[in-house]
Amino acid sequence: MRQAILALALIWAALPAAAASFCSGADLRAELSPAEKEILDRAAAATPYGQGNHWIATRGDRLVHVIGTMHLDDPRWPGVIDALAPVVTGVDLLLVEITTEDQAAMQDTIRRDPARAFITEGPTQPEMLSETDWQLLSAAMADRGVPGIIAAKMQPWMQALTLGLPACAMRNPALAEGGLDKRLMDVAAGAGVPVAGLETFDDLHALLTAGTMEEQLDLLIASLPLADRGDDQFATTAAIYFEENAGLAWEFARLQAMRGLDLPGSGSKPCSPISRTGCWSGATKPGWTRSSLPRATGSRLPWARCT
Repeated sequence: MRQAILALALIWAALPAAAASFCSGADLRAELSPAEKEILDRAAAATPYGQGNHWIATRGDRLVHVIGTMHLDDPRWPGVIDALAPVVTGVDLLLVEITTEDQAAMQDTIRRDPARAFITEGPTQPEMLSETDWQLLSAAMADRGVPGIIAAKMQPWMQALTLGLPACAMRNPALAEGGLDKRLMDVAAGAGVPVAGLETFDDLHALLTAGTMEEQLDLLIASLPLADRGDDQFATTAAIYFEENAGLAWEFARLQAMRGLDLPGSGSKPCSPISRTGCWSGATKPGWTRSSLPRATGSRLPWARCT
């Protein structure tokens, strides 16, 4: 099993990493029907604080900057960093999804306990899935540089994270080093601002492995229709992101999931992108007054101009 982990690490390390090769793809909004565009625009417009990528929240004399980020490199980041650097260097603490130290700890944990990420005993994926599902899954993994012999032994959560990346990111792992999160951490480090993670690997692992193996595999297979055009999905999300329309990005992801999984319209109320752990319909949270809730910047306004 340790040989399998080493093989996977070598595969990822051997992938081409042309520094100037950014992800690209088609904007999938061009393929939406007029009815879908209308639904998308209406839902995005109804999203509380849906405009912008940078909000400010206050409670008493405490202030929090909430900044939307993307995890891969993009040629447009330098201008964004120029605008956000004064914000980052002026805070007491920068909170990110996962720190560089936590990433290293995660890798060390998997090396010491391979069963956290790989199937070390019992049936492997081809034995648990139908032939059709396995062929679809192995093809999607192969498109991201992971051969079937390795994919067969990966835990569903690890496969899901891999499929969540566009294939272009797997072909060029260096892109992960230039995402906005990493750039903001570098700014903080240069200014002596401490950085902390919002979650630990154990927290994430517990969340991702909740449910039985059968349930995890069902969710994994259900996500395959969305993995087929990962580069286009990412390009579309990036385009919306730089349009500073967080509500549209949220609702586009919902619409794509419903289309990919062939689900009927849920009719549910659009959720705010402000909540990381669940949907928030706009009700005031305990301890927060409506006047102190984040106010979104206008679309296409400079990043550092937040009110």
